[in-house]
Amino acid sequence: MTLILAGLLSSTMDKNQVIALVFAFLMVSSMVAWGATAIF
Repeated sequence: MTLILAGLLSSTMDKNQVIALVFAFLMVSSMVAWGATAIF
């Protein structure tokens, strides 16, 4: 996942796309963390 993000960021992208990508990554990671705490 980190390699994919690094590859996307190294290529030419708009700042809005980078912000959307980071926001989506934070949303997914927070949902995974919330799900893990809900299981435990």
